[in-house]
Order: sequence, then structure tokens, then C-alpha cells
Amino acid sequence: MLLSNTPLDAERVYEVAGDDTSFLEELVDLYVSDSQAALDELMAFAGQQDPVGMRKTAHRLKGSSVNMGLVNVAVLAKMVEDAGKDDTCDAAFQLEGALGSELKRAHMALKGLLREAA
Repeated sequence: MLLSNTPLDAERVYEVAGDDTSFLEELVDLYVSDSQAALDELMAFAGQQDPVGMRKTAHRLKGSSVNMGLVNVAVLAKMVEDAGKDDTCDAAFQLEGALGSELKRAHMALKGLLREAA
């Protein structure tokens, strides 16, 4: 698994938000809350041995992460999504620590971006 040293592609975020600082703040707040909820939901599906629910949740997390320029989270979420296509939930348990850590890095990077934009 090859991850980037930087958790955030700031240019991608600005492509989405433009120069609108309030919209950027709204996007960041929404991503932070939704992505944490998605990780919790993903692990709940994995615990229930529900690869379909796990796959759908991982797909949603992957998509929102790509839109926010968070490639590492997207890569890890895709790995979980792909494992769900094989009707297994093992990858979620194997990647839970990495995905949780990368999500925290992503949240900190996004909040730093907000401070810079203010």
C-alpha cells in the first residue's frame, strides 16, 4: 500500500470551494462529521459480517475523500470497498487502525487549511 506523505491536496479543496471561505468551512465541517460517522458505520457493518453495507459505506467515504483532496483516506477506503466485493469483511478489521489514523491526519489538515484561509 503506497500512501502519500501529505494527507491533503489543498488545490483540490479549492477547486471545490473556490474563494468562498464560509463554503469551505461548511465543507470541512460536513466532511469531518460525515467521515467519522462513515468509519463507525463501516466498522459496525464489518462487525455484523455485512460486506454489502461495508462496501457501500466504504464507497461513500472514498468518494467524499476524493472530492476533498484526501487521497490517502480514499485509497484505504477503496481497499475496504474492494474487499467487500469479495464478500469478506476482513480488510475492514485489518485496515481499521490505518484508516482511523489517516482520517485523523486528514481532519487536522482540513482544520489547518481553514485556519490559513481565515
